[in-house]
Amino acid sequence: MNKMPERARTHENLLSDDEIERVKGACKTRYITLLVWGLLYTGMRISEFIHMNRGWISWAEGVIRIPERMSCDCKACKRELTNGKGEITRPSGIWMPKTKNASRAIPILPEIEGLLRDYFKGHERIMDYIGSRNLAYYHIKQVGKLAGLNHTLFPHALRGTYATMMAKRKLDPFRLKDLMGWKTLEPAAWYVRFAGTDLRDEVLKIWKR
Repeated sequence: MNKMPERARTHENLLSDDEIERVKGACKTRYITLLVWGLLYTGMRISEFIHMNRGWISWAEGVIRIPERMSCDCKACKRELTNGKGEITRPSGIWMPKTKNASRAIPILPEIEGLLRDYFKGHERIMDYIGSRNLAYYHIKQVGKLAGLNHTLFPHALRGTYATMMAKRKLDPFRLKDLMGWKTLEPAAWYVRFAGTDLRDEVLKIWKR
C-alpha cells in the first residue's frame, strides 16, 4: 500500500511552470491524463475527484458542483466514521466532502472540458475508471518519476499547484478560499504570498520609476 504524504509536504512539492509541462507530457494514456489533468485543473481533493459523477456537472453553467453529501457504495464510504466521543460523523453508505466549505462550484477550465465530456459520454462516475485513492496515488507518483521530477508527485501537490496557478493569475484570497473549499483564509493568504505576483508587480513599478 502507498503511504499518503503528510499535508505539510505539499508546499515543498508544488510544480513549477516547467514541471507542469513535463508532468503533462508524461501522461501517456487516457486514464493517466484524466487523473492528473483532472486534479491539476480543478484543484479538487482526491476524494472529491474520484467521487465525482455525471450529476455533479452543469455544462450549461460550466461548473462542477460538489454536493454536501450523497449516497455511495464504495468500500471507503461503507465504513461508518465516528469522532473521539463516539458520535457518528458520517453514516455508512454516505460520502461527504472534508468540510462544509468544500461543498462548492468549480469552474470547468478549457484544458479539461474535452476530457470530462468524452469520459462522461460512456461512464457515470470517475470512480469506475480511476479506482481507489491508493491506486490513484500510485499512478500519480509514477507520472512524477516519468517526468523526471526531483521530488515526489502526489494528489495534494497537484491541488496545491492549482491554487498557486490561481494566485499567480491574481485571484484574491477570499475567492481563492471559496474556490478551494478551505475553512479559513490562512491557506489562501499563503498561496497568494507564495505566488508573489502582487509584491513583484509593486517592486517592478518602483524599480522602473
